[in-house]
Amino acid sequence: MMEMTDIPDRNNSNNDSNNNTTNHNHSDPRTPTETENIEDHHHNNFGDHVGMNPFEMDDDDDQEEEDDEEEGRSLLLQFGRDHNYTNSDRSSRLGPFRRKRNRPDSSNNNNNNNLWQRHWMGKDSDEPWMMLWSHHGNNDDSDNDDGGSSGSILILDATTLKFFKFVLTATGCLLVVHAYVWTVHDKRDVSYGINEMILYDSNLIVLDWTVLFVMGRMYQQAAVDTLEFVLPVLISAILQSVLATHVSSLQHSVTPAEVACEWTWQMWVLVLLGVIPLILLIGGAHVWTAYRRGTAIQKAIELMATFVVFLAPYMGSAFFHLHHWYYGWLVALHCNVDTWWSRLCRNVFFGVYVNGVAIFGRDPVMTCALSFYQSQNQDCVYIAEYVNYTLPQLAHDSGMDVIA
Repeated sequence: MMEMTDIPDRNNSNNDSNNNTTNHNHSDPRTPTETENIEDHHHNNFGDHVGMNPFEMDDDDDQEEEDDEEEGRSLLLQFGRDHNYTNSDRSSRLGPFRRKRNRPDSSNNNNNNNLWQRHWMGKDSDEPWMMLWSHHGNNDDSDNDDGGSSGSILILDATTLKFFKFVLTATGCLLVVHAYVWTVHDKRDVSYGINEMILYDSNLIVLDWTVLFVMGRMYQQAAVDTLEFVLPVLISAILQSVLATHVSSLQHSVTPAEVACEWTWQMWVLVLLGVIPLILLIGGAHVWTAYRRGTAIQKAIELMATFVVFLAPYMGSAFFHLHHWYYGWLVALHCNVDTWWSRLCRNVFFGVYVNGVAIFGRDPVMTCALSFYQSQNQDCVYIAEYVNYTLPQLAHDSGMDVIA
């Protein structure tokens, strides 16, 4: 069997400074695996060894990561096998060829040139917010040699900082939509203002946002102080307000009595041919993504838990009112894949939630039944004369017993 030997470089004048470098045009007896596992080395005259600038060889703009990787590997193979490499220099030599792999994900882009994803409340980072302190003294037992001491105090970790950004941004969206509706006199609850929102609904609103932040995996994604979040939320909220005000055939609620007696054919067309297919399309895309990522069982458990906790207890009641803030929030919970289309769906349905809360308030899904129970339970004076009043009587008097 013929033994493969290294062929000396024909350009001897270029190899005087490095006798260990051999010509790259020879048959290397090493296997591809051994070649790929070579410890890379960054040489100051790398472009001179291969006869060209490595930055010019990498067609980084062709959007083909595999192609760029192969280009980097081909340049790596041009080094002689006896060349000494160090592990510490690996990333520096292949840096130009792996720029795409090291780029941050688009969902966590801090590039100020990207207006769509620019963070308004400071750079989005996984680093905690800390306060550094130092003290200089003459005590020999102190931490530092000069007699001083230093340390740091954790103010907010990265996850809590993202949550605060979400709360502040969502609060701003609520106020903008509330001000818009009152300015243009769209359909609204005229008795519901900022004072009522803070006094009666603020704690429940923050609970809604906390559940969305956790179940919606927002803590794993980029902070939402960006146009990518705010613009779809505001457009969705304002568009729904315009339609609910100026399209009379769509001015209906989702309650057992109203669905059975008052829905128009236009409302049925919107729900059957618009809303339901859209929900199925979004759900199907998330199911397929979960299947491909191996998280289908986890998502199924989340969906089942949502149904059991947030829908099943109320569905048999004549008082159940599926407010649009409620179903918007429920759908947004499950748009939790860190892709542009899933984030867009979450933002649009969160806009539906914002519309309901900002205009009509965060009304309970059990409506008058909850108010009646709380009034009797708290022995409210105004309910004393109705001490023997019952929920069936309330349903009958309210016209909600049509499905009983």
